[in-house]
Amino acid sequence: MIVHKYQSVCLRLHKYTYFESPLLPGVIKASVVTIDLITNIAVLGEFQYSDNAIGKRMLVRAQLAESIDVLFMNESRTQRTKAQLMDVSFTGMAVSATQLLFNTDIFKQNSTVYTQFNLPGKAQGKFIPVNVTGTIVNINLDKSKQVYRIGLRIFPDGTANPILVQYISRRQSEIMKDIRTLDNKMLEAEASKGTAA
Repeated sequence: MIVHKYQSVCLRLHKYTYFESPLLPGVIKASVVTIDLITNIAVLGEFQYSDNAIGKRMLVRAQLAESIDVLFMNESRTQRTKAQLMDVSFTGMAVSATQLLFNTDIFKQNSTVYTQFNLPGKAQGKFIPVNVTGTIVNINLDKSKQVYRIGLRIFPDGTANPILVQYISRRQSEIMKDIRTLDNKMLEAEASKGTAA
């Protein structure tokens, strides 16, 4: 499979990928067997059908550079719990919460929730408060860690939307810079292997 050179960096780091095709009945997860960084050819193996939720995201989500606490409230705002923001887009976000603190009898799939969190601003040490309403789309328990991963569809208002746009744009730029740096380092390492042989 031919991939973009920056995608090859991500494949090498994560060691798996997802893909879909109109010729297949669902989203496929595959492990990375090998990648040639010069030709950008990836050899994949261990193909298996994946959770259908993988292909439903409409936008790419920005991974966070730091840990961000989220206050989670039910629709009547009478029940609260804490979670950790994992990733965010303009229309969705994922949070993690310990099994002990997250009550699935109160915070159910398809229920409306209110979230409050602070995103880092441009200036070092400055944080911007964000309040977003959302709907819980899925709740998955990692039994080994006793942690829930909760996926939400969010509905940012006129105040939250520009804050999210600015943060996501900045994170995309930071991530692309990191990928370019990793790509250069990987190519240098490959070149030094070739000259050592």
